[in-house]
This record gives sequence, C-alpha cells and structure tokens, in this order.
Amino acid sequence: MIKIFIFILLYFRFGYADVHVKKIPKNFIFGLGTSSYQIEGAWNTNGKGPSIWDEFVHRVPSPIKNNDTGDIACDSYYRYKEDVLNVYNAGFQFYRFSISWPRILPTGYTNNINEEGIIYYKKLIQEILRYNMTAVVTIYHWELPQQLYKDGVDWTNPKFVDIFVDYTRFIVSRYFKSILTLACENGFA
Repeated sequence: MIKIFIFILLYFRFGYADVHVKKIPKNFIFGLGTSSYQIEGAWNTNGKGPSIWDEFVHRVPSPIKNNDTGDIACDSYYRYKEDVLNVYNAGFQFYRFSISWPRILPTGYTNNINEEGIIYYKKLIQEILRYNMTAVVTIYHWELPQQLYKDGVDWTNPKFVDIFVDYTRFIVSRYFKSILTLACENGFA
C-alpha cells in the first residue's frame, strides 16, 4: 500500500500525469523516511538535551491538542532494529532518517558531545546496512537544541551558519564512512 501511495505521489508531483508511463524504470529506487522527533521518543534519556519541540510541547497549558508530545512517539530509540526490519520487509531500498541534533550535541555546540547519542545512530546505520539498504541521513529536521535558541542562535542569527557548519562537520566526521547520502535539511521543499 505504501509503495502505491509513493508512486501516485511521485506520478502527480513531478508532472508524469501527461506521460503514459506503464511501468517504473528498473533503476528507480523506493525508500522510506522518518523524523527523529516524530519517531524516536526517549526525549530526556541517555544524555539527550532538550529541543525547541520538547520545550514547545511541554508548555502549560499545552498548545498541542490532547497534550500530545513526542516523549515516547513510536519508541524507535529502543525499537530501531524492529523498525529497520519492517522497512526492509516492505521492500524499500533506502531508509532516510534525521539525526536529533540535541541527542548527539545536547547544547548544540560541538564542545558538549553525548557519546550515547553517537552510538545510537551508529547502531541504526549499521542495522540499515545489515539489510543492504542505503542509509540516507537528514542532518536537520527542525529539532534545534533548546540551548541554542536560549542563546539567541536560530536560523535568523548569522552566527547560526558557523554553528551549523560545525555540527555538519561533526556529523560527517562521525558517520561519513557508513553513509552514502546526506541531506542538510528537510522541510523547505
């Protein structure tokens, strides 16, 4: 069902409605994507720092219907092996996921590293590769560390560029050998 939905989405999104395509090209690959905040849970464990989302959803009164949060979400932080197996069993060739910036750098700065977060993503990437899928990593999916925001460093601050470059270099230095595809950001498209 998911494959059919993705095909229909691509079909109309890229203007293929006027082209009478009868089959998907052999070199076309299907993948699945997730967002760290929306799937991982474990919001305040194993050294993860708070994100702007954590701060937002825990306001009282909550601005979110039913007081929903991503505190547990799909619990993928603890169930990543099961999740990767499900992606593989669904027939996908790549798994795109985002890295939670505050999970690996709790304050957002490279002088405060959470090794448990680093290990989590290494294990996730290894699990993806174990099933011969491609790991596609999104560096930023709207999960800014709360400390950066408190320091006035967000997308509107010119200092953000240098901090984001440091963060990106850090990701590449830790994971580059295991990943073939890296996306800087998700959400502008």
